[in-house]
Amino acid sequence: MVAENTLFDYEMLRPLFKDFDVLVFGGIFPGVIFEDVHYTEGVVGCSIEQPILLDVVKSLDDFSGFPCETVASNDSVLILVDGRTGNISAFLNNIFETSGSRRGFIGGGAGSLYNQHKHVLFSQEECIDQGAIIVRAKSSIGVGVSHGWQPMYGPLVVNSAKGNEIKEINWQKAFPYYQQILLEKEKVLVEKANFFDIAKSYPFGMVKMDGSIIVRDAIQAEEEGSMILIGEIPQNSIIVLLHGDKSQLIGAAGDAVKQAFQRYRELTGKRGGHTLLVDCISRVLFLGEDFKKELKVVREHIPDNIPLFGILSFGEIASNGDRYLEFYNKTTVVGVL
Repeated sequence: MVAENTLFDYEMLRPLFKDFDVLVFGGIFPGVIFEDVHYTEGVVGCSIEQPILLDVVKSLDDFSGFPCETVASNDSVLILVDGRTGNISAFLNNIFETSGSRRGFIGGGAGSLYNQHKHVLFSQEECIDQGAIIVRAKSSIGVGVSHGWQPMYGPLVVNSAKGNEIKEINWQKAFPYYQQILLEKEKVLVEKANFFDIAKSYPFGMVKMDGSIIVRDAIQAEEEGSMILIGEIPQNSIIVLLHGDKSQLIGAAGDAVKQAFQRYRELTGKRGGHTLLVDCISRVLFLGEDFKKELKVVREHIPDNIPLFGILSFGEIASNGDRYLEFYNKTTVVGVL
């Protein structure tokens, strides 16, 4: 797990990786986490002390799922994707639909916040652009997911969309309509020049059939009035506009930890040995200095002798096996192993 400001030269390191008698894989992320501190420079390494199966996916569009003979019902799965590529949701659907009932999925999107790196995933053999890495291990993982964002306006209908681009909301051009809502409801003027600074506080929420809300981050307004998101929203989806209270977001991170430990105890009867945190970089941008409080809350919910490590991600991936595999934004995902 490489933080994006690290002087990391894959081509220099590849000969060393090839000399190792174990599989090596990883990614470049906006930041890495160790205990209750996050870093934009540095590397966090973790060993998996059991056999694993590693699949490198060079194009998400070309992945049609796992062959039946490779599927084991008790695998846990780590998924790393290029967070700026498209078709992530369809890719995850293919994984879930060909995996059967698994004990848990966790992962996140790699990427550089300031576009310093083109290839953000790597294996022992190669750099991967616009692809993914899937790692399967015969072990249990308890997963917790929570975000803390609250609906402020809606419901609305995404009546025109393609991939991660929303073209129309309620039969109006998406960006002008978004501007209108924020001006009328929040007295906030959002324009292309300040779009990122404003939109990080007012994401969309995709309403699922069970009533849960999947957050979608808006990152760009286009000239023709559409909006670009991190992650797809299918056409005709029901959405709400969200807003965040810092204390609720921080509390939600603690809830994710509690969910993960409870799930792990249900699966194994044990207390867990390691904690993996996948936290969205946009939560850092929204919380600012208060993100330190979020990491402190996460650490406080973990027993002292269980280490905490993780990444700041471009989108989060999670499922406990009891619900669909989702690609989240602005969300805290915790895995207990």
